[in-house]
Amino acid sequence: MCSSDLKYLNSSRLRDVFVQEGLRKNGRDVPLAYLVPDAIEAFDQLKDYDLIRQLLVDERKRKPEFAQWLDARFLSSIKIEDVAGFEQGTLGACVHEFMSGSGYAIDFMLLDAPKDDYEYLNKRLAQNHDIEHMVTGFGTDPAGESALMMCNANSWLSGVGPGLGGEMSRFNNYLTTMNLMKAGLHYTEVLATFYEALRAGIEVGAALERPLFLIRWEDYFAWPIQDIRRYFNLSASPASGTWG
Repeated sequence: MCSSDLKYLNSSRLRDVFVQEGLRKNGRDVPLAYLVPDAIEAFDQLKDYDLIRQLLVDERKRKPEFAQWLDARFLSSIKIEDVAGFEQGTLGACVHEFMSGSGYAIDFMLLDAPKDDYEYLNKRLAQNHDIEHMVTGFGTDPAGESALMMCNANSWLSGVGPGLGGEMSRFNNYLTTMNLMKAGLHYTEVLATFYEALRAGIEVGAALERPLFLIRWEDYFAWPIQDIRRYFNLSASPASGTWG
């Protein structure tokens, strides 16, 4: 089955984690995200970084807004006191509730300063992830996570092109496939919920005028969530907790 142009199939590590993750059940012995680090490492070993850097150069030329966003290198370090005092229902209040309830910082990964465009892109994606759950209404349950991943993947493909968008969405597609596979094999009582979540994610992503990661959410902390959804055409988003 091995072929020089089938690098994913040829990766024994990826084949192993793909089969384990797709066919197993979730449980106390192997929690939901237990194999995610293994999958990340397997995909990282197969990335063509020269290609990714060239795709970023190409998209800089094709999308001036994207080039400006990269050049700005905006990053934030949100502390819990920075989001205290916002009115109930605003994005700032949601961020405060998340930080005080979970004990997490919004930026708890990729803490070093980015050395290039690709590192910056990944750092900002990580910074925005929890906020994107808040503004879309897609929860942190498996269905909500899959909905957000489909929303982003769909908007990336149109927002930064199929080349770079495909590279960015590859891991999202993997995780969504794993969630759907396990639901189809072991948890058919929630299978319809997964289909609903995937549909909603794709539809919301298709309606966006630009990818969510380009939005500086820190500028909207005083805005009510419902106003944010109307302004950015996220009105089709479900109520928070819909699939919890």
